[in-house]
Amino acid sequence: MIISMFFYSSTPPDGYCGDPPNNLYCTSCHTGAPLNPGNGSVYISNLPPFFLPSDSYDLNIIVKGVGYKRFGFEMIIKDTINNVLGVISPLNLNTTVSPNGYAKHLNAPFSNDSFIFQVRWKPPNNYFSKAFIYLVGNVANGNFSNNGDSIYSISYVLNPQSSNFESNELKIFKIENGFIIEAQKINFIKVEFYSINGNYKRIFEGYINGRKVFKINEKGFIKIKGQNINKTLKFY
Repeated sequence: MIISMFFYSSTPPDGYCGDPPNNLYCTSCHTGAPLNPGNGSVYISNLPPFFLPSDSYDLNIIVKGVGYKRFGFEMIIKDTINNVLGVISPLNLNTTVSPNGYAKHLNAPFSNDSFIFQVRWKPPNNYFSKAFIYLVGNVANGNFSNNGDSIYSISYVLNPQSSNFESNELKIFKIENGFIIEAQKINFIKVEFYSINGNYKRIFEGYINGRKVFKINEKGFIKIKGQNINKTLKFY
């Protein structure tokens, strides 16, 4: 068992993040507490409220456990018939992705109380149905055995933009050397700039409630994407 524990601290096997059809968790190996014992957590801190099939999303996976010293995770995103949905890419050194599409820790890092794993998810361009995210976090005591560790799980359901019919109540105004986005309620918006010279810059990604002013000093195109909105502004 100690040998397998060393192996899994390097990277866990596929299929242990609670995803169907097997619905297995890391508690199959790690013992000492039931699933979600209450003294820790795992979650995605910057999950968008919906997804646009043409975009990609950088996700921060937070694994927490006060007093614990080592952390791991496993995650997969599936479609409505349990096929892997899109492509996940690792964004930090302690993260990897298996050939079967499972994102997971690589050489489980030592840290105090928490660790942030980072991945990028690119959904398929022509997928307009629900996305199901299955995620587990391993909060370990760092004693190089499978005893005394805690496993936490969470799942999310994301709808694509086209399936949400709620009005955004957004207004966009062009002004000299820039533009204004005005939201009458909280809305999630992505603003990207493409210059005529081929430069790219993500200007803003987040929530707007009220009025926000953006200045543009180059020639190019602004793309504004959000819930029920996909607009392009030209600046020549």
